[in-house]
Amino acid sequence: MDSSDAASTLDYMTGSMVSTNAAAPAISRIAPRPPPRVFQPSPPPAPPLVNLVGFQIRPVTAAYMESGMDAIASLLTTYPIITIDAEYAVAVHHRPSAASLAPRERYALVKSNVDEVPIVQLGITLCDEHGNLPVLFHGHGRRPFELAWEVTFSDFDARRDRHAAESVAFLRSQGIDLDQALASGVSSAAFAAKLAAVLSASATPQRGQLTWVAFGGAYDFAYMVKMLTGVQAKAVLGGG
Repeated sequence: MDSSDAASTLDYMTGSMVSTNAAAPAISRIAPRPPPRVFQPSPPPAPPLVNLVGFQIRPVTAAYMESGMDAIASLLTTYPIITIDAEYAVAVHHRPSAASLAPRERYALVKSNVDEVPIVQLGITLCDEHGNLPVLFHGHGRRPFELAWEVTFSDFDARRDRHAAESVAFLRSQGIDLDQALASGVSSAAFAAKLAAVLSASATPQRGQLTWVAFGGAYDFAYMVKMLTGVQAKAVLGGG
């Protein structure tokens, strides 16, 4: 192979075809081929979370009040949104057309019922700003469970306290054992003292503000205020 043949071979290997004939017009380059297109089907949709995660309600009685509230306290930094739902033996004081009451009249109605009818249970659910609940891995299969808590109180006695009979029947139909609650439930005073300690200890700049959400609105917050303050609500809305 002479030098001109070697040059042609070298130019071909580097992607060019160069003629060694001086009379040949120009350089003609071979364009590279595009890479082959590979078909990749879209991944299947993820299964719904409800099929992967169970749900577990932790009962909080007098025997487990300290451990239950300590568990809640340890989670407040990550799950600072607290939803509460109070169960009670329904209102014993009524007003016609309650939905149309003025704010002061509505306050007076809620106050009269909360003052007279003790709380039976309080549901507590924590979540973060995205709606995620605390998750516990439990059992042999290490299946994840979302957690919530149900505090049962010992304050209400159907033989002593005023109540709506149909309400007590409904609570019992939902599995609430009022006699067992009297025997092993948490007193609202003990619960309030522990909750106040939890909230005080967790009030740090790093944690930020807690957000409270009520399932039933006025009555949920009214029972919380009554327990935490240890006194009945103010006589009138905005009163001293």
